[in-house]
Amino acid sequence: MTQKTPCPGNDSIKYALNVKNLSKDYTRGKGKPALQNLSLEIRSGEIYGFLGPNGAGKTTTIKSILGLIIPDSGEISILNFPHASVEIRARLGYLPEEACFSEFLTAEETLISLASLSEVKNPEEKIQSILSTVKLEGFEKRIVKTFSKGMKQRLGMAQALIHDPDILILDEPLTGLDPLGRRMMKEIILEARNRGKTIFLSSHQLLETEQICDRIGILCNGKLVHQSDVKKDSSLNAAMSPLEELFIDILRSNGYE
Repeated sequence: MTQKTPCPGNDSIKYALNVKNLSKDYTRGKGKPALQNLSLEIRSGEIYGFLGPNGAGKTTTIKSILGLIIPDSGEISILNFPHASVEIRARLGYLPEEACFSEFLTAEETLISLASLSEVKNPEEKIQSILSTVKLEGFEKRIVKTFSKGMKQRLGMAQALIHDPDILILDEPLTGLDPLGRRMMKEIILEARNRGKTIFLSSHQLLETEQICDRIGILCNGKLVHQSDVKKDSSLNAAMSPLEELFIDILRSNGYE
């Protein structure tokens, strides 16, 4: 596998991901900016739920973090590295909302090809371990075309984990899954956190987000309008005010109907 470069500074990094004053305006001043001075600090080893309505700027934020688009202004650092540095690529794993694979390759062949891109050593051994982690053990010889939505999503999680990254960026990992699929994906995410991974996930699944996340942030009109610790926020623990109620109240207070 590509050698991981030691992080600059102290060995103990408080914030795995740091976003400062991020702005992006696709309209060049003719419309509403996608992001407006967004700042986030994602703690090492936590699961952070990034919430917001459609068009709030979640995807723009994720693509900016991954270096897929260039923000107009602001700074992003990952494990104390500038986010665009080559050194940080091996430290990130990414699950897009719609993971796309060649449907005529097997799960094993898919992961072998992806492992080679990341220069993973002993890929066959690693792949068996990862397939077990994402609950696809025994399906390695089946072609992807025969996989259910949930199985494809777990295969996507396998490709995000194959090079043993420190940070996972998950875009709507629970969307479109049946109850069993959501349960499996939640277990995989929690197991990754328990192994020391930092997880930044966007989601519309509020109940599941409340169940697995340590902290949540709510984005509206490109601005972070709420952030809280899920376990400590009394409004989330109150029986009459779960995350869904809080989310709707915040949206309405920011002009959404």
